[in-house]
Amino acid sequence: MTGVIPNPNLPHSQQTNHSVFTITHVGAIDDNFVNSVINIVNSFQTMPTELILSISSGGGQVMHGITAYNYLKKLPCVLHTHNMGEVSSAAILPYLAGQIRTADAVSKFMFHPLTIGINAEMSYPKFQELLSMLDRDIINYAAIVEREAQQLCKTHDIMSVLKHDTLVVTAAEGHELGLLKDPVAL
Repeated sequence: MTGVIPNPNLPHSQQTNHSVFTITHVGAIDDNFVNSVINIVNSFQTMPTELILSISSGGGQVMHGITAYNYLKKLPCVLHTHNMGEVSSAAILPYLAGQIRTADAVSKFMFHPLTIGINAEMSYPKFQELLSMLDRDIINYAAIVEREAQQLCKTHDIMSVLKHDTLVVTAAEGHELGLLKDPVAL
């Protein structure tokens, strides 16, 4: 986390009887990101009515993106996710957890083929295990995108993108594709 700051310039933050807390994250989607979000939420004496998660990230690890998505979807408050400039790769997963999803006008989203790092010699069964894990990550990632951005999946084969292609969209294109919900910040 680069900082946790209240941000009165984002939507809904000036309503009466409406408590808002903002988490700003610039960096990788990794175990530090997930643990920071969990620790911040656990530190609340009273859960805010709205949690704003502002993200700028080139991605990270899909397993941590899925964990963040699952955790954020269960929060007992309105989750507003905001793209501050770039939400790419694994960062798309926690972004899609928002009931409200916005983006700055000059921002982008990028989907690309998933990868797995191999830095050592390994047996054939271990290699097969890694491929099976990668295949499952692709299936799980695609399921989240299909659930949260159905219009995108009507115009793009998300499984193909996650295996072979790259898809980069602007905030305006993201709005038309269903990545944004309530795009008041455009």
